This record gives sequence, structure tokens and C-alpha cells, in this order.
Amino acid sequence: VGGDPTLYGNLHITAIVLTSSGIKKVHGNVADFVSAHEIIMDPVDWSALHQNSKNASREYCISKMDRFGTGNTVKTVKTNTKQKFAHSKKTSAIEGLDSYNIYRSMDGISFSNIGSTTDLQYTDNTVVNGNTYWYYITAVYTEGESSPSDTVKATPNVAPPAGTLFGSVSRTGELITIDPGTGVGSLVGSSFLGITEVEFRKDGLLYGSTGGGGSSLITINVFTGEATLVGYHDFGALNGLEFSPGGTLYGTHIPGPGSPSQLVIVDQYNASLTPIGPTGFNNISGLAFSPDGSTLYGVTAGPDSVSNLVTIDTLTGTATLVGPVGFDRLGSLEFGLNGTLYAGVGASVHDSGSVITINPATGAGTLVGSTGFESVSGLSFYPGPVLSIDDGISGKIPQKFELAQNYPNPFNPTTTINYQLPISAKVNITIYNLLGQKVRTLVNELKQPGDYKTEWDGLNDSGIKVATGVYLYQIQAGDFLKSKKMILLK
Repeated sequence: VGGDPTLYGNLHITAIVLTSSGIKKVHGNVADFVSAHEIIMDPVDWSALHQNSKNASREYCISKMDRFGTGNTVKTVKTNTKQKFAHSKKTSAIEGLDSYNIYRSMDGISFSNIGSTTDLQYTDNTVVNGNTYWYYITAVYTEGESSPSDTVKATPNVAPPAGTLFGSVSRTGELITIDPGTGVGSLVGSSFLGITEVEFRKDGLLYGSTGGGGSSLITINVFTGEATLVGYHDFGALNGLEFSPGGTLYGTHIPGPGSPSQLVIVDQYNASLTPIGPTGFNNISGLAFSPDGSTLYGVTAGPDSVSNLVTIDTLTGTATLVGPVGFDRLGSLEFGLNGTLYAGVGASVHDSGSVITINPATGAGTLVGSTGFESVSGLSFYPGPVLSIDDGISGKIPQKFELAQNYPNPFNPTTTINYQLPISAKVNITIYNLLGQKVRTLVNELKQPGDYKTEWDGLNDSGIKVATGVYLYQIQAGDFLKSKKMILLK
């Protein structure tokens, strides 16, 4: 008797018993005789079969034979009383089983045999990243082949190594990877025409922006280049994109022809823009935070003059000149994992796309090499796959503003303050003494919706340890204002 599910995984084979009259197919409470040369392999639950057969009041076969046993004693028993259906369970491979056939489909409809195995696992080495495949297996016996197993679907995605440099090609709307040592580019796939910038989030999700008469925020599949629209604006161009260490997505927006670029916060869920202020420079096309997150750099694209490197105040948007780069038509800016500042040259149609490095202290650029693609407009280094993000932001957007009680409280020497934002807002969290005098500013920046936390170590803004006592901490986020008390002990 064959058919133990623990031996063959998803294959469901009807129990078959050899009798003097041929092969008896046992399915639930029904026993049917078929000719001896037929192999019956219908889906059936063995445990249910065994249980149901305990209560069956018809002819069954009681046997100690193997799957297609030879030389075993076989007898049939006729009875009108309830009989137990006895069977022998094998703990080794199923007798008579030769191999498993593996079938694969690209559409879930048309399947073809891609191989066979005698093991309980099979590796398909001919798949392509991003493609979806359907599989089923069959069991092969000397007498024939079983019906298909259940069908499963899989989409292989092998993450690129951390530090892989991705780029966007504005003219053709393609996503490429770039060798940061030589500048040579390799095609990933077609994406979205008119991409002006690309930027990775910490979890490896790639965002992109588009320019022109209107602007869009998109996400891009790094395996295929396929783009998905997040949101659209019918005015101005959205150029540079950059995530802050805290998860805020900054961008540069040109409201109209001749207008200086504005620094904005981009809502990564619906693409809405929150203006911070004008930069004072035209056509800032790339943004990059320094590796320590303290300085936001920007680069002007030209095209009528040499591009410049600038620093930008994230609270006011005001930009300050660092120096000329020595190249024009720059389209992107990005710090590598090793701290090197890279930029893409060729932000306009038919420009030869190249990669350069820039000295953050002087702005001077040095050629790395040509990508082999025209109009390279965006650069971003893949951060590597992560299982979770510990940046203070949860994946679920809160429903209301909230300031939590600090913990521990009382405390010494450090305490944690949690707060949440349902919308993007400029956040200020300040510590005061009971006289109303400011002691320490903990947070003073624009933030995206999410759950956050900050810590106070008992020091004032001058780095001096404050006295034991009761202190107030206050949050102001847009129109939301709330204060709570905490106690510092020594």
C-alpha cells in the first residue's frame, strides 16, 4: 500500500491495493475495481481515507503487501459488519517510485518539463531576476506518471550587492547600474521617460522624480526598471531627491521658468510637496546629505554656465556657494558608502553621460569616466537589504499628534521621549526649567508622518550637566503644542 503524505510532500496519491480481481481503488467509503494495468493517482487525503474506512460496511482488502508487492499474502474479506482497514506504512522511499518530473510555466497555463530528480528538492538554475514562474511536479513509476501536484508560483529576486551604484537615463527612461571606479554603465531595464533623479530609501526601495511641465514621484523596481506612479503635480519640475538620516525625503522644485529652485519636503506616500524656502540658485538638480547627516549639499545643473556645489539650510532652504565644479549640466549628486561624493554629468538630451567625483570642501570635480549612455540624470547607491529599519519611523502612519510621557521617569542620566506625527510638519522639541528658561533644543527639523523618539542626556545646549529637579519638555509640530513634566535625579 502506498500513499503516505509524509513521504512525498504535496503529491496526493490514492491508496491502491492489489487483489485477485485486479487493482482496487479505495477512495473514502467507496471501493471500485479497475483493470490491473491501470494506475490510479487521484487526490485524496490519506488520514481521512483511513478514518472513513474504519466505518465502512463493504468489502475491503486486508494486506501486508508493498506498493506493487510480489510474493505477499493477499486475501479479501467479505463482511456486513464494520471492519478496520489495515495498511502498512513505509518509513523509507515509496516502492515503485522512480523519480519526480518538474514542470514549469511562464504564464501559469502552458507547462513544459524542465528536468527530473530522485531527491525531495530541485534547483532551477535557469531563472531570470524579476520573472514569475509557475511549477508543479509529478511522480514517475515504472507503470506510468501521476497526475500533477498542486501548482506554486515564485518570483526570484537576488538583491544587488550593497554599494551598487544605480543611475537613471533621462532621455530614454532607462535604469542602469554604474561601475563607480570606471563610470561604465550597464542596462537594467526600461523605466520612465524624463527621470530627473533617483534615490534609495534605507529599506532598499528606489524612488525617482520626473521633470518638465509637470512632475511625478515614482518608485522603481531595481531588478527590471519597471516604474510605479506614486503621485503627480501639473506645475513645475521636481528635480533632486534625498532622504535624511531620519527618513525625511527632501527635494528641489522649480515652480516655473526663471524661478529659483525651492527646497521642499516630498511626501513619499502621495507625492505632495511642503515648501521650505527658495534656495536662491536656479536649477538645483541634485541633493546629497554628508555621511554624518549634518550637511545637505546641492549641485546646480547649468546649462549656460559651469555648475556649482552649494550647501543648503534644511530649515530655511537658503543655499550657500561652495565652489564651481568645473563641469556643466550636472544632473545628480550622491555620497558613496566610502564617503566619496559622486555626480552625474549630462542632464540634458544628447549629453554624453559621465560620472565625476567632487571635493566637498572646494566643489572641484574630477572625471571618472563615461557611462556609455546619454543624459545620465540620477545617481544613488543601493544600501543593501535590511530586515528592519531602526530610524524611529514605523511603517504605519499615526492617526493623530501625540507626545508620550518620557521613560524612565524619574531618570538619571538619560531618558527617552516618544512622539508621533500624522502629517509632515516642522517639529520643535525643547526642554525648559520651571522658570520658563530654555535649557536644551532636542529636535528642530521638518519630519514626515510617523512614530519618532528622541533622548535627553541631562545636558544643556552648552553641554553642561544641569541640576537635579523638575523640567518641562514641549513639542510644537504645526499647530500642535503640548508639554509634559519629567524629573532628573542624581
